[in-house]
Amino acid sequence: KGTYYTMNDCRLGPLPSRQIPLICAGTSDPGVAFAAKHCTYNFCSGNGTMNDPRDCADTVTRLYAQTAKAGTKTRALALTLIIADETDEAAMAKWEHYKAGVDLDALGWSRAQAGADKYAADNSTAGRIRRREPLPNSGSRLIGSYASVARMLDEMAEIDGLAGVMLTFDDFIIGVEQFGQRIQPLMRSRGKLAAAA
Repeated sequence: KGTYYTMNDCRLGPLPSRQIPLICAGTSDPGVAFAAKHCTYNFCSGNGTMNDPRDCADTVTRLYAQTAKAGTKTRALALTLIIADETDEAAMAKWEHYKAGVDLDALGWSRAQAGADKYAADNSTAGRIRRREPLPNSGSRLIGSYASVARMLDEMAEIDGLAGVMLTFDDFIIGVEQFGQRIQPLMRSRGKLAAAA
């Protein structure tokens, strides 16, 4: 029995042998406060400014202010899309190709649904959806040559308190291979790992 529901004769098994990490994606002030109180990690999104490695820094700062208030140890993660190629121009051409194929009707519907929440803060998910450009990805995205993306990821690694980054790729298999073979070897922040290997 809980505050919002009641279940009779409910059983859960097998029970976990250890604490299960909970991950949240709070961006609004209430969302960040919830993550700080109840979660192990929080994905800290920013405004979705392209090629801004520090895009999530404000949300990271707000998360740690809330963890201090709550007396918890919730850690900050970032989520970013990588579109990379040999040159900045080639990577940007991919992005422009993706933009040309955006389903404007679907994004319009999404914006209308977000607009139904009249109380959503500007930094909430609904607030960001309402004001975003019609893009294939409105979140954090790093687009450029392998060297440019490596440099931007190194800048992201310098955000105080950022515990990690979950990378997504425009083409999963090719993107993971590009990251491992062409981007990560150029990263200063990953140099210690390369030397250890």
